[in-house]
Amino acid sequence: MMEKLGFTLLNSVIDLFFAIDIYIQFKTTYYDDQSGEEILDKQTIVWNYLTGRFFIDLMATIPFDSIAFAITRKRSEILPLFSLLKLIRVTRLGRIIEKMNVKEDTKLAMKLAQIIFFLIMYIHILGCVWYKIVKTDESWQAPLD
Repeated sequence: MMEKLGFTLLNSVIDLFFAIDIYIQFKTTYYDDQSGEEILDKQTIVWNYLTGRFFIDLMATIPFDSIAFAITRKRSEILPLFSLLKLIRVTRLGRIIEKMNVKEDTKLAMKLAQIIFFLIMYIHILGCVWYKIVKTDESWQAPLD
């Protein structure tokens, strides 16, 4: 029970940080792809974010599984998959690292950490897929004679 509470608390803190990130994205300038100029106009910034990554960010932030459980008192197998959208948000790290004003060796260390993170996530997802395959159909095993 305590482990489940800790997991729920951690998930809520992560969702809070993602919500704060959405707020920050509405205030953050960006560079125009065509002209290369920094866009400072607030309405343009908001429109660019709303027509860009906002929907994915919002869907990744809303805890659909917790809301559905609070309403129905049943766990869904599909709603937790919306949490995978958080991984899409992590892909922005590469662009953030590139634009950081730090030494090149620091950028390389951060890129290495990012690669290790993605490798761990890849292995984890493969493990989940194999677990689901084995759990669903146990007839894949050859009979022992």
